[in-house]
Order: sequence, then structure tokens, then C-alpha cells
Amino acid sequence: MFKPRSLPFDPRANKIASLQSLKFHHGGLYEDYIAGLNRDIADTPIQNADLFTIITQSFREARGEEC
Repeated sequence: MFKPRSLPFDPRANKIASLQSLKFHHGGLYEDYIAGLNRDIADTPIQNADLFTIITQSFREARGEEC
């Protein structure tokens, strides 16, 4: 399962994006994407795979290729 990573900088010191914007995007959207990914891969053969494997295998399955 995947865990959200912390920002590699102090969001209060960012001069480009506001603290409110960073909280919304990182604290909300990003964490929701991680939760959705974990929910989608739970109890599947790829639940412990790395992200590259999940993406490539999903792409192949969508094209009808055997994995």
C-alpha cells in the first residue's frame, strides 16, 4: 500500500503558491489520489507491486494483452 509523502519544503516559505493552495492540492487532492489507488489495488495480485508495475500492467490489461 502507498502512503502520501510529505512536501520536501516548508509550505509556509513557498513564494509561488499560497499555503491554502498547497493544503488543498497536497493535503486534499494528492492524499485522495493515494487513497483511491490503495482502494483500487486492495485484494488484487498487484496490491504489493511498485507503481511502475501497476501502471504498465493496467495499460496492458486495457489493451487486452496477457500479463
